[in-house]
Amino acid sequence: MTSEIEQPAAVGRPPAPPVPWRWTDALLVLLLSVLGAALLQPLVGALRLGVYGEALMLLLIAALTGVLTWTVARRRYGDQVRLLLGHRRPTGRDVVAGLGAAVVGALGVSAIVYLLTLGGRPPDVQQQLRDAASNPATLPFMALAAVVVVPIAEELLYRGMLFQALRTRLGRWPAIGLSGFVFGLLHAQGTLEGTLLLLAAFYPFGMWLAWLFDRRGTLVASIVCHMAYNGANLALFLSGR
Repeated sequence: MTSEIEQPAAVGRPPAPPVPWRWTDALLVLLLSVLGAALLQPLVGALRLGVYGEALMLLLIAALTGVLTWTVARRRYGDQVRLLLGHRRPTGRDVVAGLGAAVVGALGVSAIVYLLTLGGRPPDVQQQLRDAASNPATLPFMALAAVVVVPIAEELLYRGMLFQALRTRLGRWPAIGLSGFVFGLLHAQGTLEGTLLLLAAFYPFGMWLAWLFDRRGTLVASIVCHMAYNGANLALFLSGR
């Protein structure tokens, strides 16, 4: 009697499962975030918080973005919202991978900014963050926003929702490139020169975070990478460099 021999699974990471949401869901979250920011701005201004106002706005907008991302996915797709976090359970290796990726990402972004500015003045938005971080009154808000809330919210939106939606329909590398470009574009602000500089720096960083998420299969790795990167930048701001 002959028996069939079960073939081993293909070597390498298993393909990521498709997600039900589309890029238009990410666009909806962005539009709702902009609307929410427009509504929050006068409310926070009316509180006359002085130096605390800008830091509080950053914290509230980031938190709003994360909540909206989860809420839109939950209301439209039910229990499949869990796929925002990836298709596999995180382990300690994902944390280590995220920390290692943060080192590479920080070096890459710093090198790009330095080369494009020849070591000169950083973009206006970075200078504003540096000023806020150097103020002891606003530092706790900045640290909470930049190191905790912003990374979680942005990874949920740009990698968990946007990248996965694009990957389902376009494939891995087009999704990495396009989601990275959107991430960089929405971080670019200020003067035209500053906009182009930040786009040149954060476009590859967005691609790096998307690749890391795709590689590890869990959003924890890219969240840790993003947190460590922002924390390192905050530490540099505090050191005066």
